[in-house]
Amino acid sequence: MTPPSEGEVGTASAHGQRCPPVAAPVSDDAFAESGDVLLFNYPAELHPPARTALLGEQAFLGSAVRAERPDDEVAAWLARTGPAVVYVSLGSFLSVRSDVLARVAEALRGLDVRVALASGSTSRSALGPAPGSWLVRAELPQVTLLGHAALTVTHGGNNSVTEALAAGVPLLVLPMSTDQFAGSAALEEAGLGEVLDPNAATPDYSITAQTTEYIDITFYYIAQAPAAPDVSQSPLFSRAVWQI
Repeated sequence: MTPPSEGEVGTASAHGQRCPPVAAPVSDDAFAESGDVLLFNYPAELHPPARTALLGEQAFLGSAVRAERPDDEVAAWLARTGPAVVYVSLGSFLSVRSDVLARVAEALRGLDVRVALASGSTSRSALGPAPGSWLVRAELPQVTLLGHAALTVTHGGNNSVTEALAAGVPLLVLPMSTDQFAGSAALEEAGLGEVLDPNAATPDYSITAQTTEYIDITFYYIAQAPAAPDVSQSPLFSRAVWQI
């Protein structure tokens, strides 16, 4: 392979073939570039209309809900009768916040709920004693459990938010990083969740109180009008329903 001549733009592949010259960028701002249609893995209801009006042609796709492999242990746990299910996960990266997960676990231990908790990198011992009715594993099938949950306690990552909304499940959000703050504010503005400071929320009041309130409201409105598969048609998606 001969080296490129002076001034020639290109790169060499591992097989010795020269790649086509790289086109010059059309602008100096990569974040200003998009295709003909801007696609959002996000529901339009959580995007401020004033900001949407600034965009070009766009489509809000909602949640691209993942297919999950069957999990016999989870299926057997869900098949048992009992109180409301609360699904808890801080995602893969933020599960390192064992202090937050421990406070959430402490708050939920005092409630009449069944908890499915994805502990991630937090050790089970750091969570304190788990009631026999709880399901605690490092990883859990989130979509499956959200399909049976009355509430999810989450860090507010995009997958967690959109998958919960697709299942018609309200959120108690403890945002800690990046887009979680803006997403949490949008959820609260739309009346689809409650946001707590993960560094200040206490087990004895804030977490327990909000969990109880949301579960009570969830069951009341599900009893009045069962949630439809399309979250936009669900009573849980109405701001009037969630106005407290």
